[in-house]
Parts: sequence; structure tokens; C-alpha cells
Amino acid sequence: MPAGLPVIAGGPDYIMSIIGAASTQPGRVCDRAGTSEGVNLCWSAPVKDKRLLCFPHVVRGSYNISAIISSSGSALDWAVRTFAARDEGMETILEEAASVAPGAGRLLFLPFLTPEPFPIWDPHMRGAFLGLTIEHGRQEMMRAVLESSGFAVRSVIALMEDAGCQIADLRVTGGLARFPLWCQARADVTGKKVLLPEAEEADLVGNACVGFFGLEEFDSPANAAEHLVRFQKVFMPNERTRDAYDELFRLFTKACAEMGGTFRGLAL
Repeated sequence: MPAGLPVIAGGPDYIMSIIGAASTQPGRVCDRAGTSEGVNLCWSAPVKDKRLLCFPHVVRGSYNISAIISSSGSALDWAVRTFAARDEGMETILEEAASVAPGAGRLLFLPFLTPEPFPIWDPHMRGAFLGLTIEHGRQEMMRAVLESSGFAVRSVIALMEDAGCQIADLRVTGGLARFPLWCQARADVTGKKVLLPEAEEADLVGNACVGFFGLEEFDSPANAAEHLVRFQKVFMPNERTRDAYDELFRLFTKACAEMGGTFRGLAL
């Protein structure tokens, strides 16, 4: 390399995603969804709640309030492997799930297919379909799996808001963000506006922001993000589904609280 060539270090993928989604002002949430899912809120003060993570944000003076959901994309991948025919991929299965009305025919799925720290902090919890009847088919089951991680994220948001935080919007990134049904379901279940960046893998843009900061084009990575991050679509919550999802979220929360003993028994 020639002498004088700038060498700039990037950072971990989730930190770069926070920058690349411009989740750099209080109230903005970076929802990074892949095999697992990280929910990272930029907030102006620390939160003292052992159920949430809290550490300094990349923006000086701010804090990153966060939680990790272990079974998110992995639950959806499991469902596709289980229900799809050999020549069908996730796109085909999700197109079928899109034909089902929100709420999946009042079918709930608990997405705890791996040891799950949040929202239950119980290593014995397992996955389950609740409310399954002979009227349900794979399209309803896929829709329920799709919606389940949204209920988990809503649980995270509820904790944050109980701690005094305010959520302005969710900025989604990662492999699942490329599916419009997933984005719209996330907006409907959480009741929050969902922003989809032009670059669905926001960590790449985050590294670019750090690079421009290193080259002194901007005075901070956050300022670079404000200038460089663009959004291709905004998904607004559907008000017609609010009451149904409010009730299903109550039942989801109740099931998480009450079924721990059953799952602990199965784990013996």
C-alpha cells in the first residue's frame, strides 16, 4: 500500500447497522433481523432494568437500550424447512401466508426454538402453536410464525416504554427486511411506523459513514448517517388490525408467563 493511504477501522455488524439505519437520535430503534434479532434503541438516559441491556451509544452522551431475541429468522427458517415442498422457497411460502388475514385465524406461535433470554428469561421455554384447529393449514401456521417475532419485539418495546423511553419508529435491516409482508406485519403487531432503508443490509452503509468520518467529510458517524441514509419505503400500522393484535399480544404475554412449568417438565 502506498504511504499515506488512509486506513479506517469499521466495527461490529450490529453497531454498524445502528449507524447505517440512522438510529442515532433518541427514540429511533434499529431492528436488525437475521437468524436472531437485535432491538437497539437510541435514548438520552440510561435505563436500569435487568431485563434490558444498557451501554453507551456510539453517539456521545446517548445510550443504547437493547434486547436480543434468539429465535427470529431461525424460527421462520425452521417453518419453511418443515412446511415447504422441495421446490418451494421462503418467497413462495410467504406469498401463501400473505393470503391469510392478520392474526392467522387466531393462531399463536411461541417462537422459542432455542434458549431464549427475552422476553421470558427461561432457558427451558420451547416453541408451540396455541389454538391449533382442524381449520388451520400451513398458510395460517406460517403467518403465525411470521407474526410471533413481532410479539416478542412488542414485548421489548413495552419494557422500554415502561422504563420511560419513547419509541419514534423502527428501522428494519437484515435478511428478513427484504420481505414486505414481514415489514408490514412488524408495523401492525407493534403499532409502530417501520422504515426500510434503501440498503437493506444497513451495516454496509454504517461502515461507509465511519469511513467518511475517518476522511473528515463529516464531524461524526451520526452526522454522516443523517446525510447518507435514505429510506425506500415506510410501513404504517393498519388501524383496522389494532384491536385484534392488542388482544393477541395479551394472550401471547399470558402464555409466556403461564407455560414455563409445562416446558420445564418437558425438558427433564
